Amino acid sequence: IAWVVFAIVPNPKGSELLIEAAVQKQTQALSEKERFANALEVTAVFYPVLLLFFLFQLTDYLIILIFIVILSGMPAASKNFKVGKALIVGNLLGGLASIVFYNILTFVPEFYYLLLVTFLVGLLFGFKVMSGKPMGAIFGMAFSTFLVISGSVFASTDAAAGLVWSRVFYIFIAAVYVVLAFGFVGQWKLYFKQKGDRKKILRNLKVGSN
Repeated sequence: IAWVVFAIVPNPKGSELLIEAAVQKQTQALSEKERFANALEVTAVFYPVLLLFFLFQLTDYLIILIFIVILSGMPAASKNFKVGKALIVGNLLGGLASIVFYNILTFVPEFYYLLLVTFLVGLLFGFKVMSGKPMGAIFGMAFSTFLVISGSVFASTDAAAGLVWSRVFYIFIAAVYVVLAFGFVGQWKLYFKQKGDRKKILRNLKVGSN
């Protein structure tokens, strides 16, 4: 679908250089030690929840696990509270947009009306995402959340309105958990780092006194 869309509406001329620069900026080379540390952090965040879901068979809340796994791929939330806050705000914004979207569709429950409103919502989010402003990343996350909630709601047959609110609440829980969990892991890393630094200082003092 992405190939077809870009074939119909290609990027403007000269944008290849900007796209390549953005990709290089996002994919800065990490050392093997840094990649291993990031992998451990992500595992420490989502593995306890994964184990909890398997032990208690929490299939009704599977969307929480899915979003925790997805959002765990954004360890920047542990290094910058602003990123974590944006994570929560973006998912909450997408959830609220899906609620408004559902209520608008209840006025005219027709398939063509669904396509038209979805197209307009996509344009609205697209303008925000491609605006070049810092808020663009938040609207990108919001649009992903909007699509997940809307798709899961319209795939069901009963109590769709209740599903919208519950999906928003579940995704909000997942976002808050990921931010707090990465923050907790970050505090433990800081503690062990400071502990190691103190040991080095004491060792150097002992060597100097001898």
